[in-house]
Amino acid sequence: MELKSLFKECNLIDAPNQHPFLQRVKYEQCTGIIDFYEKYIDKRIGYLKGCLREKHYDNYFWLHLNKAKKRSNSDFMVKTAKEYLDLPVLFPRGMFIEPIKKYLLSNAKSEKFKALIEGSQRANTVFILQKYFELELNDASQSFYNFKRSYDVFDKYNDKRDRYSMRKPLESSYFSAQEFDNQLDKLDKWLKKEKVEKIIKYEKEHKVRLSDEEKKTFSTSNERALVEFGKNEKLIRHEKAKDMVLLLLVKDLMLKSSDKDLWQKNIENVKLRDIAPDSENGVLAMQKPFVLEQVFTEDIDGKPNKDKTVKKYIGQEALKIKNFGDFRRFVKDRRLPNLMFFIEKETISRKELEDELEMYDTVRIDIFKAIAEFEKKAHPRYKNGIRPEDKAKEHNRILELFFLDFPQFKPLESKILSIRNAFSHNQYPAKSYWSEGIKTDFPIALTLKNFAETHYNSFTKFLNQSK
Repeated sequence: MELKSLFKECNLIDAPNQHPFLQRVKYEQCTGIIDFYEKYIDKRIGYLKGCLREKHYDNYFWLHLNKAKKRSNSDFMVKTAKEYLDLPVLFPRGMFIEPIKKYLLSNAKSEKFKALIEGSQRANTVFILQKYFELELNDASQSFYNFKRSYDVFDKYNDKRDRYSMRKPLESSYFSAQEFDNQLDKLDKWLKKEKVEKIIKYEKEHKVRLSDEEKKTFSTSNERALVEFGKNEKLIRHEKAKDMVLLLLVKDLMLKSSDKDLWQKNIENVKLRDIAPDSENGVLAMQKPFVLEQVFTEDIDGKPNKDKTVKKYIGQEALKIKNFGDFRRFVKDRRLPNLMFFIEKETISRKELEDELEMYDTVRIDIFKAIAEFEKKAHPRYKNGIRPEDKAKEHNRILELFFLDFPQFKPLESKILSIRNAFSHNQYPAKSYWSEGIKTDFPIALTLKNFAETHYNSFTKFLNQSK
């Protein structure tokens, strides 16, 4: 069934333009991936043979026979242009290096930096940015870019095991970017020697003589691993440069914002090197007041009532910028939407809500204790009246039968059930059930607990007194 769900999700089956023969493959009966692939290939061969017999080639879109025809249409270029507008654009390498140099030179005060950049025509972006941060801003990139790292090809090159200890696992060697660079020349010689040895071994085993051209294309796994190392280090340098440029852009933007005077005093203290998860000196550790506007939709028995919404402002007097994600995650707590309809004021502090939710966790236990005592007494009495279709909502059926015996409690049914069902699903009950009869002061959970506990205990008492 997992395969069927996957195929359906990808529109390969049960879709208008589904896979031409996948539905014929009995994938539910496959014993494994190899069995499935064999059955798939068998059906594919049969399908293609059928296509050759029918010869309806224009209908086989996967042959792309109509490309030339489509290109001759007058609107082809317009449609193609629209498609490309939605695709990412790859800029030529080094396209922004001159604008970046121009910007940095226009803001530079250090003659040393100016002379270094103006005298170097081939300096790359990362080098320029590093020197600007070092000489102009007394800053550097984040520390994690300089963490030592490990690559298999360098582990093998630095392998210190002898023939007596080769059975031991190969140890990982960790180096900084500079330490990698320092080893590259010797590593290159080591790889060339390894390649020659492998070519000799290959020629000997296969009894052939490779031409010079074939020897050039002959590659080893370690050579390929070194290429991957280069790509990975290039990507790290690219991300490092992006972070540097981003900080410069943000600083520039802040100095043009309405808070220009505030930022002018503090902008020099914002250092990229201080931005780290545990740093207390960086800009992300700065504390500032936050107020988040949030619209909440009432939830009635698991279904959002889109016609009933309320806007609230949740604030915190001092919050570290780096913890804003926790703040946003907090306001997504599934208990908050219905809770907000009980709170009359428009602006609420996060502390008030945290205290309320802490109380919720405490009273939830007491509510279920009262419910359990009631069910313990009610179930033997009403078990014969519980039908098979009531199993999913057995408690509701017990209450229904209880209210038939004690109709004086019937007016409480909607409120009692709303509390029980809501607390069972880690929510607050919908305010719609409580047009009157509940205080809107914190803690609201305590009021709900007192209501539920009082009446469930009362129900249990009546059952004890009744024969």
